[in-house]
Amino acid sequence: VEAVTGEPWWQVENEQVLRPRGIVDMRPARTRGDHLAHEVVHDTPGPDAVGGGWFMETLGGAGALVGTAVDLVRFLDGLDASRPGTDLVGPATLSAMTAKPAYAKPEASVWYGQGLIVYGDGADWGHTGSLHNARGMMLHRSDGTTFAILFNGTFDKHADEMANLMSAALATVTHWPTVDLSPDLP
Repeated sequence: VEAVTGEPWWQVENEQVLRPRGIVDMRPARTRGDHLAHEVVHDTPGPDAVGGGWFMETLGGAGALVGTAVDLVRFLDGLDASRPGTDLVGPATLSAMTAKPAYAKPEASVWYGQGLIVYGDGADWGHTGSLHNARGMMLHRSDGTTFAILFNGTFDKHADEMANLMSAALATVTHWPTVDLSPDLP
């Protein structure tokens, strides 16, 4: 991004991706100090310690952003041109991002496309993330529901656990609001 635009990656990300989607509170994570008020503390040894730790500043656009579940939903919905708001990609690009790569087994029901994890033979797509003391998942489902779930803590198979938890919770919803409530969310 920096080589093409001549601008810092964060400035381009903020101006061309986040702000057009109404995401104003997301920012690059910090290894030490200058944390957001409700940010998870990634209490790991410093990057220079034996065994290392996370040095957030080196992750950059590959995973060093701090935001809310609302921010993640707004971003993910920006990949679907049928959703309201600024489109981040066109339908052909989303199709390429979710296509099953040649290296995936034909019977695979989960694969990593171009920047997205794709589930259920291409029906659902999103991404997961994990750092010390934090787990997260955002998913756009084929039924039109997009969710993001964030946890403090560490546990194995977090994608399966979070997807199952959200599927069970969503199955209890008997009706959805008929108006878009997102403008009222922080």
